[in-house]
Amino acid sequence: MKQQITLKYTEKPTETDFAKYNEFAAKNWGKSNDSAEDAAKNFFDKNKSVVTAYINYELVGLCFIHFRTTNFNGKNISFAGIGGVVTHKEFRHKGIATKLLQEAIQKMQDKVVDIALLATDIPRLGKLYSIVGFVPLKNTYVFDDINDVRKPDPGGMIAPICSPEIYSEIVNSPEALFVGKSAF
Repeated sequence: MKQQITLKYTEKPTETDFAKYNEFAAKNWGKSNDSAEDAAKNFFDKNKSVVTAYINYELVGLCFIHFRTTNFNGKNISFAGIGGVVTHKEFRHKGIATKLLQEAIQKMQDKVVDIALLATDIPRLGKLYSIVGFVPLKNTYVFDDINDVRKPDPGGMIAPICSPEIYSEIVNSPEALFVGKSAF
C-alpha cells in the first residue's frame, strides 16, 4: 500500500523548527564536502522558508527556499535559492524529494520569482533536479560569505520560474550571477 505524503509550507520557521530540521538533516544527509568552519562561514542565512514532507506525522523530507533579489546586467531580478534538500534514509527513491521540489516551485510561482537556483553535485544528483526543470549553469554563481569574501559556488543549476527571458539571459551570459550574502 502506497503511503500518503503530506506537504507543509512554513514561511518563517521558528528557532525551534530550525533545531528540529537541523537534527533531521544531520541524521539523514550524506557526507558533506564542507568543513564545519566553512559551513559556518558560507551557510548563515536564516531568512528562509521551508517545505516539509510527512508520512503518518513523521518528518521524512525537507527543502529550504531562500527568496532574494539581485541585479544582473543592470536589471533587478527576483529569485529563489533551493538548499538543504534532505529525505529520510528509509524513504528515499519514493518521489518525496521530487514532491518537495514541485511544491517549492509552486511557492516560487505564487511569489512571482524570475528564476530558481541551487548548487549540487551534478554528476550524482543532477538528474533529480532536472526532473523539475533545472539545468546546469555554464558559469558558477557567486555569493559573499559571512566575512564579505566573494566566493564561487560550483555545481550551480538554474530553472525558469516566471521569466524565461531572464533565465535565457543568465544561461547565455559569460557573467557570473551574484546571489548575495550566504550560500543556500
